[in-house]
Amino acid sequence: MSVEFPLCTECKHLSLCLQNTLCHRKAHLIKQILRKYGDITRGSILKSIEAKAAFLQLVAEVVERLHSHTLDTIGAHEMQVVQKWTDDAAAVGFHVEWLQQRIKKVVAIFKYRDSLMQLNEIKEQIDAAKIALLEMQLQQIILKKEIDSVKDVMDREDFCRSNLSEGLF
Repeated sequence: MSVEFPLCTECKHLSLCLQNTLCHRKAHLIKQILRKYGDITRGSILKSIEAKAAFLQLVAEVVERLHSHTLDTIGAHEMQVVQKWTDDAAAVGFHVEWLQQRIKKVVAIFKYRDSLMQLNEIKEQIDAAKIALLEMQLQQIILKKEIDSVKDVMDREDFCRSNLSEGLF
């Protein structure tokens, strides 16, 4: 069950300010954020409505970018950008823990996928090394059989101990 916060006076002021400067979609998104999470600007170091509006736009842009991507379509660079913007909003005192948590989850999934890819690459290398080892062992067996065969001939003819010209005449 989600809790909706009534818009405070300053939020209404921010909302009106943004409606005049933003496209309808982004202004609506900011209004949704303020309703869902309350006045995320409260207690920030920003004093002017315009500065707060600029950072609210930044937060809305992050939400919009996350909304327009899936894990398969968002790149690492894009994630770094939204993470920096969210950290900037938090640095000025905006209450964006909810957004930081989502980004943290996405980053964790990125790390998981990257680790999984590395694990698969290592497994492929191990499998290739196993095949190469089996091929070398097979070569060793074949070579050992050839050596044993030649040694048997040499031992039968006592070739190693005799004069190399023995038996030619």
